[in-house]
Amino acid sequence: MLSDEPRSGDIWRHANGIEYLVVGYTNARGHGQDLGSSHPVTVLYCGPGQRLWTRPMSDWARSFTYVGRASLWRRIQALAAFRTLL
Repeated sequence: MLSDEPRSGDIWRHANGIEYLVVGYTNARGHGQDLGSSHPVTVLYCGPGQRLWTRPMSDWARSFTYVGRASLWRRIQALAAFRTLL
């Protein structure tokens, strides 16, 4: 896949060299559908140490490069990190 739009389960490399796993979206009605200018779609992603981050979808491609799909184990680890926040 060569795309500027991340999908849940994708791994992307930041300009700093660190790889991140995309967990999902916030402020979205479906895959990437914006709720409006006051609530832009953001990408929720997981980095080293299971730390969670968000970035506006509109700013994603500026500093991320697509790497590939994550293994099932890596996706499970990211979801476990997300669950600890609930």
